[in-house]
Amino acid sequence: MPGQIKRRQVEWHRASCQGLDTDLFYDHKTGLEEKGLSLTHLRRICSSCPIQRDCLTIGVAHEPYGFWGGLSQDEREHIYAKKTTRVTELLKDELFALGVNYNTVVKFVQAIKRDFIY
Repeated sequence: MPGQIKRRQVEWHRASCQGLDTDLFYDHKTGLEEKGLSLTHLRRICSSCPIQRDCLTIGVAHEPYGFWGGLSQDEREHIYAKKTTRVTELLKDELFALGVNYNTVVKFVQAIKRDFIY
């Protein structure tokens, strides 16, 4: 399970997105599409990242905006609210294609939320 981690403790220099335009991770879906990209492209970068869990932890605990550790703002919000929606169904499909278990991600996000917020 995640532990409490602060932004300065993360080894950002090891991130798979190192050197990329960080604005991509704050673009809305339409902004990405205008650049010929999608959330799937970002998720692929994150799925092989050695600090993906730390990044997701920071995103859940401290960042209300942006794409962190493989999840968008909307996806994190839907997981927090324990909603099953089109957003979560698409996320399940994308994670499955990457070999990632959706329920494992949900448990991880909820544990972070519980540890940091409550």
